[in-house]
Amino acid sequence: AAIFANLWKDWQKKKNKLPDSFLSQATRAEMKTDYMIIATALAQGATCIYSEDRKLKKFAEDHLKVVGLPTTYEQRTLGYDDK
Repeated sequence: AAIFANLWKDWQKKKNKLPDSFLSQATRAEMKTDYMIIATALAQGATCIYSEDRKLKKFAEDHLKVVGLPTTYEQRTLGYDDK
C-alpha cells in the first residue's frame, strides 16, 4: 500500500507535464489499476514487467522496465502418433 501511495503521489506531480491527449485517454480507474500492477511488481522485487499497454508503460517508465510481449507461434504437433 505504501508503494502505491508513493507512486500515486509521484503521478500527481508528473501529470501536469504530460500532453492533454495522453491524459484524456487514461481514465482514473485505469491509472489506479496500472499503478497497482506496478506497485505489486515492485513489492515482489520485479525489475521489469511484460505488457503491450502503452499507458502502463508510460506510468511505469520511472520505476520499472516494461518489455513487450514475446512473439508466439502457432503450436505444432511433434509428429508422434498416439496410437
